This record gives sequence, C-alpha cells and structure tokens, in this order.
Amino acid sequence: MARTSLAEWEERIDFKPSAVRDFLRLPPDFRDLFLNSFDEFSRHPQRPTPTLDVEPIRNDPVHWRLKVVGGYRGVYRVVQGRAKFEMFQSRQDVYEALRRYLTSTR
Repeated sequence: MARTSLAEWEERIDFKPSAVRDFLRLPPDFRDLFLNSFDEFSRHPQRPTPTLDVEPIRNDPVHWRLKVVGGYRGVYRVVQGRAKFEMFQSRQDVYEALRRYLTSTR
C-alpha cells in the first residue's frame, strides 16, 4: 500500500519546510519510494542495509544522503540520533546545491 504524505513520519523524522516543498515536487513514484523506505530509515538513519542506501556526503562532515532507485536523493543531518531532511532532489540538483552551500560557508 502506497503512503501519500510526510505527516505520518513527523514523529520519527524531521523535515525542513523547504524539504517538504521539494518532496511534494518529486514525481509520485519517487515520493512512494522515499515513503516506503522511511520505516527502516527512521530506525537506522546512518546504517546502510541491503534495502537502505545511506551514506555520508563526501567532503561534508555533517550531511548524509538517502538514495532511492532512479537517481533521487534525500539529504539530511542527524541530530541526537534523529534525521532532519533538508532537501529532496535529483542527484545532479542535490550535489549542485551542496556545492553552492559548501562554497558559501568557507
């Protein structure tokens, strides 16, 4: 059964308002892929498994990414063991946004 909103996850995962907007702009199939991964993800946001593709962003000690099939990423931080998503975008758009962010903070 496909889930349709982030609301059911707000007790276990945090979402910046901009991440919610990004999420709602994703194609429906990719929203479903993220939603279907959130149960396992919320329990282990920093532990990859055969069904969960997470890893730290290279050259960025704070951000992690959750990857779903088809090239979309969710970028998040982990604060006190709880994930907070900052963006959901295509692979190319996520890494371009991170490059801009990292350049602006140096």
